[in-house]
Amino acid sequence: MILIIVCLFILLLIAVYTDYRYGKIPNTLILTGFLIGILWLVFQEIIFGGQEKSLTESVLRLLQILIGKIPCVLIPFLFFYPFFSLGVLGAGDVKLFSMMGIYFSFYPLIINIFFAFLAAAILAVMKMLMQKSFLIGKKIHLALPIFAGVCIGAILKIGGVCL
Repeated sequence: MILIIVCLFILLLIAVYTDYRYGKIPNTLILTGFLIGILWLVFQEIIFGGQEKSLTESVLRLLQILIGKIPCVLIPFLFFYPFFSLGVLGAGDVKLFSMMGIYFSFYPLIINIFFAFLAAAILAVMKMLMQKSFLIGKKIHLALPIFAGVCIGAILKIGGVCL
């Protein structure tokens, strides 16, 4: 499990870099994240799925797992897409939240999204205090708060808080 979280951290760090450097999160990074997540699910089913299962049972179980991930991927996309349409969120941010659905079940996903927005709020307040103005002016790049939210979630999980 730690290996896949490290992969997610690396993907999110690359997203932070490209978001700040170029102002966008590349689709190739999002697709790579989805592919790694799906391959991890397949790997888990092959290694930990049980040796007594037939190939048909294993394939059906894998399909069941992948179908179970659909709400975790679609709900963030459907929820945040209107905010993208209004210009509040960037398209890469919406896709990044959706990509996280492959890595987390629904409840931990919602917790990580909450912590991401909490980190974004703290970042916005810090920017306003530094500028001595209550108008931010520039858009906040959400890749960093998303990374921070996942880090907070991981720290709480490791610390034994029920996530």
